[in-house]
Amino acid sequence: MIYRCVPRNVERVWGSLPGGIGEVWWVYDDPGGSSALEPLSGGERTELATIWPNSRFPLLVKTLHTSADLSVQVHPGFAGHYPKKDETWVVLSGHGTIRAGILPGVSRNDLEQAIASGNPAESLKAFEASPGMTMHLPAGTVHSLGAGMSVLEVQLNCDITYRLWDWGRNGSDGSPRPLHIRQGLDSVDWERGGRPVLPTGSVIDGGDYTLESTEGPIVLGPWEILFMPGKQACLVSDAAGGRLHAAPGSWKAVMKG
Repeated sequence: MIYRCVPRNVERVWGSLPGGIGEVWWVYDDPGGSSALEPLSGGERTELATIWPNSRFPLLVKTLHTSADLSVQVHPGFAGHYPKKDETWVVLSGHGTIRAGILPGVSRNDLEQAIASGNPAESLKAFEASPGMTMHLPAGTVHSLGAGMSVLEVQLNCDITYRLWDWGRNGSDGSPRPLHIRQGLDSVDWERGGRPVLPTGSVIDGGDYTLESTEGPIVLGPWEILFMPGKQACLVSDAAGGRLHAAPGSWKAVMKG
């Protein structure tokens, strides 16, 4: 069976949607709840945690909507360590700057000093982003998504983010948002320079999942996810899967194993 995901709006200090909404969560499963699901064939609404047979659904799918740069941050889990948080971006609309990866020659000490002096962005590689651009951010990649974009994000279901720098801004309570400099620097994959992967082709290898551009008649296999930007809709299949028509510009997320 195939279900339509009921979106959950999340406020962020950098959100660009009305009411300060910065993230729309489509597929999620955490201690606070899981995605509400409506069967496409009709019937009662259910929840992802109710139909998923294991402890926690392994992927989180959301869209990001930015009016300001996100923090300079890094996620844990490089080299197979756990907890692990890999994520993949697809730029849906807008133009802006993505900072990702440490410039050659910048050491841990250099980056720490840059953070202390308030200019860590100068230590990171900048990419000019436009609709259709894709980027995979393995755990250990230092990154910051820029303002003025809407982005599809598929990630492992891990809620750990270490902020290295937050542009000196305050949170919704008026106080500076906390930084996690030591934990963040410890989590950088220094061997590969914390660099992102710039995929080519229609299939992106996310390590534990793939993200594939698709359209037309398709089969959603067990626990596969289809996001259709033009329709602002996200679908997920249960263990039985199902057939449907994917709108142009759709992306399908498939878990490995």
